Amino acid sequence: MTGIWTGIDTTNKAAIDYQPLLINGVNFGSGRIISITYDQGNDVRLKNYSASIEVLDSGNLFNLTGTNYNEINFSNAQYLQNFNENWSFNKKANGGYSSNHSASIQFTTGVGSLNAIESAKTLAKTLFTGSNLGFAFYSGYSNRQGKRFFTESYNLIDKKCSFSELFDFNSDNGRYSATRVHNVSLDAFGIVLTSEQGTINGIENINYQNALAALNTELTGTYYRCSGVSFNYFPTGALLINSPLSQSRSFDLFANNLSYEISYSNNPNNSGTYFWDYTQQITNSNGIGTVSENGTILGRGTNPTISFSAAQNGLIITKSGIFERITGVFISSFNSGQNFIQSKSESYNPLGGQTSYGYSFSNDPSLISNVGIRKKEIVVSDNTPVHSYNKLNIFNYKEIAQDDKQSTVGVSTVDVKMEGDKTVGLPDFLTLATTSINSRIPAGGNIYIGAANYTYDKNNNSVEASLAWIYNRSAAGTYPQ
Repeated sequence: MTGIWTGIDTTNKAAIDYQPLLINGVNFGSGRIISITYDQGNDVRLKNYSASIEVLDSGNLFNLTGTNYNEINFSNAQYLQNFNENWSFNKKANGGYSSNHSASIQFTTGVGSLNAIESAKTLAKTLFTGSNLGFAFYSGYSNRQGKRFFTESYNLIDKKCSFSELFDFNSDNGRYSATRVHNVSLDAFGIVLTSEQGTINGIENINYQNALAALNTELTGTYYRCSGVSFNYFPTGALLINSPLSQSRSFDLFANNLSYEISYSNNPNNSGTYFWDYTQQITNSNGIGTVSENGTILGRGTNPTISFSAAQNGLIITKSGIFERITGVFISSFNSGQNFIQSKSESYNPLGGQTSYGYSFSNDPSLISNVGIRKKEIVVSDNTPVHSYNKLNIFNYKEIAQDDKQSTVGVSTVDVKMEGDKTVGLPDFLTLATTSINSRIPAGGNIYIGAANYTYDKNNNSVEASLAWIYNRSAAGTYPQ
């Protein structure tokens, strides 16, 4: 009995591996037992059984040929037990597309030294990285830069593996998508003005360097695009001059996008004086919005003296419209045009024929003006007077409160903090501080000054002034008797 059972047990253990199958002396090749059942009985020497077997056979995977599978690794294709691949593509209006690529792979186990999991990985790697993937009108699909999300799962029992890739691509520009709007006009003197407004959105959160690279890529072709638009509407007009009339860039850090506007003209008078380039940046912190504009004016001329003079004139012209530009940004970004200057700077480069500036504006309510004294904060601390009275205890009767017809001394302290630009001197600060303090004299009688002081920070051009009002207040009314 033991010998028979040992043979049956050995057969069961070997059923999961492939080995040569000999049936009645005939070699059917490499195969394995799928299932086996034994007849019931009490026989000892012989045992009847029924077995279902699987034998490997070679053949042609006819539907895995052609252009789309030129680089697929099918070195172990004869051992594939299950294979399924699916594609889906969606073409977008902006020229980009999205796709979903999935594959289910299962290799047979127990074939010599074949590792079913690693073989599935090898096949999947060529499925998802080959250069001939996708339909014909999506050439170079595998080399596109965009959002790719991969999912992998492995069943260690039946060796079934699943792979998927979700890909999103917004334009032919790689990591960003761009939309452009062109405007063209012709005045009564035949001067053509063409501008391009562009907005760039990153497919991924792009840092400043990547954003700048994307912006420079877009700006490179602006002249040819604007010239094409101009010729399309006014084919008989003069060619646009290949020198921008104006150029601006705006970085919106909390919305993760950037925009630009550039204009060209065929007016030779406008292109020979200066080139103006400026960048606006918007930030929002705890409800306080800040908009900064930094610009450079490069003068044009035959020598540094002429070009620097042109740059200085350009600086005067560009600064004259800065408040209007900044106000427009505040209206569009914060639904209110209220803003005050926070800081400003200017620099000059006579040898390079260049001037530059930097302005920062904020809607911080503590800012009060765009010129002179720009910021004022007032804090009032008031310890008000209270009634003064005497308590009289009448034995075995009651307590009587006697009104003294006066009050304790009150103290009202007014602190004023101010900041100004370099045109503001100490007397201007003290004049505003005095006005602010005198307008907050407490109500009462016998008012006099308890203490007064101020500090002046010349480097930051700021002043902090403080004054304490000492006063009392007559007590009206009568206490109960």
